[in-house]
Amino acid sequence: LSPSTLVTPHKKSMLGNGNYDVNVIMAALQTRGFEAVWWDKRRDVGSIELSNVTGFILNVPSNLRWGPLRLPLKRQHWIGVREVGGVYYNLDSKLRSPQPIGNPDELR
Repeated sequence: LSPSTLVTPHKKSMLGNGNYDVNVIMAALQTRGFEAVWWDKRRDVGSIELSNVTGFILNVPSNLRWGPLRLPLKRQHWIGVREVGGVYYNLDSKLRSPQPIGNPDELR
């Protein structure tokens, strides 16, 4: 899991751009005392007990960019979602700042 390694099986891109395999994320969470729970998008999100959740890590499609150019390709991108003061925020690193999603009902 060395970031200085040019070729690694833990990155999904040969460009080394940080599109990490889920196993890297799982290992990082474990070093901080967290546990990841897999969730299949076909399941009802209404059954998630939000009071037991620290945050969400989602793997979502994202437009591919080359500098200011938006390419007609999509790739997967990890984003975080976290609740602060009763409001959930999209913590996507591609955003200029965290974007509010809303309350638990708006999150679902």
